[in-house]
Amino acid sequence: MRPPEEVRTDLVRQWLARAGEDLGVAEHLLESETPYYASVAFHAQQAAEKYVKTVLVHHQLPYSPDP
Repeated sequence: MRPPEEVRTDLVRQWLARAGEDLGVAEHLLESETPYYASVAFHAQQAAEKYVKTVLVHHQLPYSPDP
């Protein structure tokens, strides 16, 4: 069984990776020839939410995970 700190570190890395992917998609869409602002806003919001979840996991604060 893995130590809790290791599990938490892995979760933080996973949330950071997911947030970074959403932010990357938002940046890519924004820089495209025809920026799709609604999609940019959606992915930016998703990235922000995942960054907040990262902080919550890191500090061991409760949140409702995605189903």
